Amino acid sequence: MRLLNRKYNLEFELHENHVLEIICENKVAFRTLVYDLAVETSGGEGEWILSDNENEYNLAKVADLIINPFAVSCNDRKILSAIYKELHIISDQVYPEQYAEANAKMLNYLDSILVDVPYALEYEPIADVEGIFKLYDVKFEDEYSSILDKLVTYIRTVSQVLRKNVFFFVNLKSYLDDEEIEMLYREVSYSKSSLIMIESSDSSKLEAEKKVLIDSDLCIIEA
Repeated sequence: MRLLNRKYNLEFELHENHVLEIICENKVAFRTLVYDLAVETSGGEGEWILSDNENEYNLAKVADLIINPFAVSCNDRKILSAIYKELHIISDQVYPEQYAEANAKMLNYLDSILVDVPYALEYEPIADVEGIFKLYDVKFEDEYSSILDKLVTYIRTVSQVLRKNVFFFVNLKSYLDDEEIEMLYREVSYSKSSLIMIESSDSSKLEAEKKVLIDSDLCIIEA
């Protein structure tokens, strides 16, 4: 895959088992690069283009941007929505009778309670099984041994559930040391995903990295 940025005339090749690290020392350019990614991964338009041969991808569908590693959650609304749809299919195909029986019992239960009060009350039946998942707050377990464990679990989940395989991290090296970064790289390689690190300052080069430095004068230096 090829990653381009039209505003700064940048072009990168993304290879499996290699991590692209973009170090941008120009603060205005760094801010612009990250802002455009935030807009495009949210469904808007910007200066980044991700393509494969003649196909251009919608970043919102194939990529995820992580600016704050502490804020990532497998219980993100989009992830849970996709999980509920998957569970809905299983319910329809494997457990249709159990759902119908459980729903009928719940309606009878509500009817029994409402007739015991001197008020004119009504209720809205749950439209489908996904309403039950929401009612009982079906979600991922949210306990991790470390921030690295949390990030690895998140990447695996997003890759499997949302089918996204391109991950952008911003200044992640401010939070993880070299050993942790290398462990993250290995885990990402197992999921066949592409990882792009966007950093505001340079650091030691790790084995899996392909470094591109954009200095304060916007000169491009590859390492």
